[in-house]
Amino acid sequence: MKTKILTVIVLILSLSISLFGQTFSFNSVVVNTTSDQPFSNVYLSTANEALISGTGVDAYYNGSTVGLLSNSYNGPKFSAIETNDGMYALALREHQYLYKWNNSDKVWNYTSIYPPIYDNSSEIGVVAPNLSLFFARDGDSLKVWKYNDTIFTLIETFVDVEKRFFHSDFCFYPRENNVIIIVFSYTCKSSIFLSYDYDTSIVEINGTSSVVNNGCTFDGNDFYFLTGWDQDSLMRWNAVTLEKECIYTSPSLWYFRYSMFMISNNDIILIGDNGIEKYSINTGVMEMVSTNSYMGGSYCSFLQKALLVSNPSIVTEMLITNKIHETEAFESALKLYPIPASNKLTIDFPVLGINDKKIEVYNNLGQLVKVSVFSELSSEIDISDLKSGIYLVRLSDEETGKVLSSKKFVKQ
Repeated sequence: MKTKILTVIVLILSLSISLFGQTFSFNSVVVNTTSDQPFSNVYLSTANEALISGTGVDAYYNGSTVGLLSNSYNGPKFSAIETNDGMYALALREHQYLYKWNNSDKVWNYTSIYPPIYDNSSEIGVVAPNLSLFFARDGDSLKVWKYNDTIFTLIETFVDVEKRFFHSDFCFYPRENNVIIIVFSYTCKSSIFLSYDYDTSIVEINGTSSVVNNGCTFDGNDFYFLTGWDQDSLMRWNAVTLEKECIYTSPSLWYFRYSMFMISNNDIILIGDNGIEKYSINTGVMEMVSTNSYMGGSYCSFLQKALLVSNPSIVTEMLITNKIHETEAFESALKLYPIPASNKLTIDFPVLGINDKKIEVYNNLGQLVKVSVFSELSSEIDISDLKSGIYLVRLSDEETGKVLSSKKFVKQ
């Protein structure tokens, strides 16, 4: 049965704040609902649409209005990524009922597919189009399945007599070559770092003796987390070297622990009960952006916009101007995979407003060896005729000739 959108929001407030040349504009909107449950989870896409949820409440944002969905289920969490067809999102309700977002009808559809097992800490995370990881405890072990939108396949069993994975939360961070999964256990007060290769291998690569909460990354290499039982420290962790360091400490960080995202390689936004703060990595300075309380947020670098959610069922648009440099945003948007590649190379560039993108592939001598043009958000090129080695992909606007981004890949 299709879900009807019941209500829309009304714009009630516009506020603008400037910090050292950066302007943060806030447009607050209220959902007309009798529900006393707060919104706590949100995902904003480059198409300027968003999914929003809380305990017993779901909503959809179309870029200007928010509609409350009529079939709300227990369980505020969902997991989503962006695809050429819109948002691919899954929600595990009551730890066992699997729902999938329908982009055409803008509804959550029940899949009638049950996970292999479930417990009170079962969780599913979307890591690629039609590819998700499902975690659930089974006695003294944690089992991991991959889900391809049709079936669940067991790929790993972690023996867990010490209950390192017990009473845990999971955070998923897709990268070009792997997915970083952070598992933090409230029972052991520690965190485990896993790496998944998008196929059947998931391994433990690192860990910390403190709880790691939320987190964010801009380039996919340096990650930033709030750590400590009181969430009073900001930690930087490098996914390549596995090195960790504390870069900022303050008891007040506890009040900004609900959500984090980066608006550049230098600036981290922290969200919580006491409002919004911005931390500059280069200067080590923390600045207050807003004193309004928020439960969660999602940022889209292409839109230079964040969508914030709070209690009771309030949605706020946060527009960021004169901040993120265009080149920086484009460099972050370009993704190449798999690396190393053999026959096919997928090029993702989820940026709207640029119709035809030109792909140029250069060898290590600087010679142009392949040219292609695509208009979608993603494209696949044939590289089977290329010799093994390191190549450079340069992406440009076909109409203007402006170079948008460039990255290297390895041909096997």
